[in-house]
Amino acid sequence: MANFKTHLYAASGIGGLAAIACMKAGAVPYPETPLLLALGTLGGLLPDIDSEHSVPVRIGFNLLALALAFLVMFQFAGKYTVLELAAIWLAVFLAVRYGVLEVFNACTRHRGIFHSVLAAVFFALCTVDLSAHLFDRPNALAWLHGAFIGMGYLVHLVLDEMYSVDLLNRRLKLSFGSALKPASFKNWRATLLMALAVVVVYSAAPSPEGFRARTWSKLEAHYAGQKPWLIPDTGHWFDNLGGTLKRWLGLGGGP
Repeated sequence: MANFKTHLYAASGIGGLAAIACMKAGAVPYPETPLLLALGTLGGLLPDIDSEHSVPVRIGFNLLALALAFLVMFQFAGKYTVLELAAIWLAVFLAVRYGVLEVFNACTRHRGIFHSVLAAVFFALCTVDLSAHLFDRPNALAWLHGAFIGMGYLVHLVLDEMYSVDLLNRRLKLSFGSALKPASFKNWRATLLMALAVVVVYSAAPSPEGFRARTWSKLEAHYAGQKPWLIPDTGHWFDNLGGTLKRWLGLGGGP
């Protein structure tokens, strides 16, 4: 199984390249590319939320505990004293950070349902819903956000599967087939619950028509057409790079 750093570097590298590819095709404006990179990286870390000592789990539950603690506390802001509100905040934070986390760890198994393509679809659709309904982003952009989460998620699964193959001894490790799988065949209850969750989040998602008509059509036109997109239009690599660097450094140079 690949370690945390490997997943982080791979997801951020592929996510960054994909974000730049979208920008170059005109599918997204330049300011949107850092968010796409972040989503691709996050997607590459999500499958390990079923690991008890996972870094994403600790970070995620810390953030969730903080958010819920403040949310509950503010509901009683006009009724109790500062000391009472602080006690409510602390109680909610500890309950979520330690109580809910322990229940979550007890109910999940590493490389179970969260290491599956079905889970990748679920988290991608969740991202689409959050982007469209909570952050009020355009439908086409919301689906692109979901696509980057799903892409990062699949990168994680592929890496785990690659690390299950011992190329030197030419053998498969016992973990082979436990990462990149359609669903959890050993736990049909978890698979059915995840499938139901996918149906629910998909029903709440906006129409993907805008994504197909705008974003995907731009990507297809730019990369599937006749334009040699890997080769500079001028035929010269890094054309006038020296002049650009000189201008940035205040040393003069050509246009």
